[in-house]
Amino acid sequence: MREFLARRKLDVIGVSLAVILGAGLIVTERTVFRPRRNQSICQSNLKNIGLGTMQYVRDWDEEWPLARNWQKGLWPYTKSETIFHCPARPDLISDYAYNKRIADLQKLSRVVSAAAEVLVFESNAGKINASDYGTSLPKTARHPGGTNIVYADGHVKARRTLGFRKNFDSLKTQWRLIDIQDIKNDDSLSNEKKQEMLGWLTPK
Repeated sequence: MREFLARRKLDVIGVSLAVILGAGLIVTERTVFRPRRNQSICQSNLKNIGLGTMQYVRDWDEEWPLARNWQKGLWPYTKSETIFHCPARPDLISDYAYNKRIADLQKLSRVVSAAAEVLVFESNAGKINASDYGTSLPKTARHPGGTNIVYADGHVKARRTLGFRKNFDSLKTQWRLIDIQDIKNDDSLSNEKKQEMLGWLTPK
């Protein structure tokens, strides 16, 4: 009888541990693995959008896609509509927006620094061919690493702190993406200059 009770106790303990471990795995999947997987898929989407845009530019005499139909214009190059959907927001028709500044520049040759110029970014606009100067950026990042962006040279990066400032260049385009943390960490800037630059940012 004692042996039976001891075995029964061990069985109960074993089942309890299995339940606890199973629940832990489910929580880990939802809170750690799934968000990271979503971010990786989203970055892959933007990488392919960037590659498709570069192919478009080569075929169209170095002209950027038009803002009003940029997404449809890229479909022959991306060969897929699914890359315009981020798995973190399955409720949206489309999850990315085109930087309208790029359309304003019109030609690839007018981009001063392709590595610094935003091409396409995660957006809450939720519609096909969304295009703006950053007003539809998510106020809260969708991913653990931040908000995903593809730049005009094709590289993709997640940014945690985002802001747009007025851009006073000769083309008089409205907004340009800057990274808030880059300003805060720049030791070459005085505190007064940092406050001035941070003051240019649009409220989120």
